[in-house]
Amino acid sequence: MHLPIYKCLISHGEASGWNTLTLENDLIRVTLLPEKGSDFIEFLYKPANVDYLWKSPIGLPAKPDSIPLPHDVFMDYYEGGWEEILPSGGLPNTYAGIDYGLHGELWSLPWSVRIDENRPANQISIVLNCNLTKLPLSIEKRLTLNIGEAILHIDETLTNESDEPVDFMWGHHPALGAPFLNGDCVLDVPAADCEAASIEGDPAARLQKGALHKWPMVTAKDGNSIDLSAVPPPSAKCSDEFWLTGLKEGWCAVTDTRRKLGFGMVWDINIFRSLWIWQEFGGTKEEPWNGESYVMGVEPWSSYALEGLNEAVRRNTHLTIQPHERLDTWVKAIAYEGIQRVQSIDVSGYVHPNV
Repeated sequence: MHLPIYKCLISHGEASGWNTLTLENDLIRVTLLPEKGSDFIEFLYKPANVDYLWKSPIGLPAKPDSIPLPHDVFMDYYEGGWEEILPSGGLPNTYAGIDYGLHGELWSLPWSVRIDENRPANQISIVLNCNLTKLPLSIEKRLTLNIGEAILHIDETLTNESDEPVDFMWGHHPALGAPFLNGDCVLDVPAADCEAASIEGDPAARLQKGALHKWPMVTAKDGNSIDLSAVPPPSAKCSDEFWLTGLKEGWCAVTDTRRKLGFGMVWDINIFRSLWIWQEFGGTKEEPWNGESYVMGVEPWSSYALEGLNEAVRRNTHLTIQPHERLDTWVKAIAYEGIQRVQSIDVSGYVHPNV
């Protein structure tokens, strides 16, 4: 018989040969892969027994004999879940003489881990550290759970270890899937502008690449009006990417309006200034999706450029960290219920209903 958890716990495990680390309290359980980019592979809301994160059809590939992984094999090792992306996002590209694979390199690197707080009755906190290999950047990430809160607190520091300024992109890449994600879900974002980034000529894309819209009502390629805040069902067989910019605040929420159950995020708008939305709703027939994947990425990003860092610099949406500068930032991920639409999520992580 499995007894409910009424305290904070840190535990270790294994998945496909990878070491796992699990943090849990009375309301949520989060599992990550410290050896693989510190990926989150589980974000479970215990009262509803729902894991919000999408699982790729290929599953979690077996851990290879040696790590870190090559930087150019993101899709070969993409298990779904939630990755952190640095210093380039999107397609492979070359910038300042450095070649980057799909989504840069941070996702492929092992992180060190130490326990910072282990007070089962109140709070647990771990600290992860990683050094990039292509750029002189180091990153520290603190993960915290408090008893009685369905909130994962993420506090981060990026440091330039060199005497030269460094350009970069930085993003979080959580992908939501079934059984949570379904056609009853809605996406609430305090956005102003929307730019379609769907692949040119993709027959499954509803939006024309490069088209500019006001959120949430947009005009599709066929001339029909679409409410992008409404999540299509798996039967839609469509596939789109778009950026939401001009954010008034840094938050988003995906809510199942029938079950009144949701996943929200709130973040530092000074660093993560835009939101990428990736929607693969069974529209892509080619591998690895094979017309079977139903997933939506809700991704806070510093920059928007599907073609990577080189394009982000051309668009002037990149960030620059000065010599020996430290950038502190934060993200919170929240599970909630009893709400159909979200009006806002404040910096404490409190979800305000739209009543």
